[in-house]
Amino acid sequence: MPGHLRNPLLHARAKPSAEDEHLARQQFGEMVELVWLAWALVVMGCSGPAEQLPRRGGILSYNRNLPDHSLDPWYITSLAEREIAEQIYEGLLQPDTVTFEPVPCLADSWSVEDSGKTYVFRLRKGVRFQDNACFPYGRGREVTIEDVRFSFERNLRGPRTS
Repeated sequence: MPGHLRNPLLHARAKPSAEDEHLARQQFGEMVELVWLAWALVVMGCSGPAEQLPRRGGILSYNRNLPDHSLDPWYITSLAEREIAEQIYEGLLQPDTVTFEPVPCLADSWSVEDSGKTYVFRLRKGVRFQDNACFPYGRGREVTIEDVRFSFERNLRGPRTS
């Protein structure tokens, strides 16, 4: 068989759909973000121990090459959105960074009662919402158990009825 003759069926390539191209770009963008995050963690790990106390307040700038769909926890669909939301929201518990066992976050402590049917959370004192014009005098108020209940019930109902 001569080398210059080719079977066109063996070399034909289907053109990817617009949806496939968008998904590929999104996955590539998320992969690039993870590489940057890994690089930043390495650089921060090489900088030595911090000598200052953590600074509160300020602005978090996070540049992305893809649009976010939402920062509402109910609508989050991508790893990148979740990573941003984790910088904004806190839960009652969070996983331990080594063992991944639940440890207190907004909850000071918790107990499981009634053969695992009831969970009782005790909120940490002094936790406040961020200052915002939606609050009286623009000052964030203390988080209450009613706030936790509202969020929990909203998640049970779903976003369309909240």
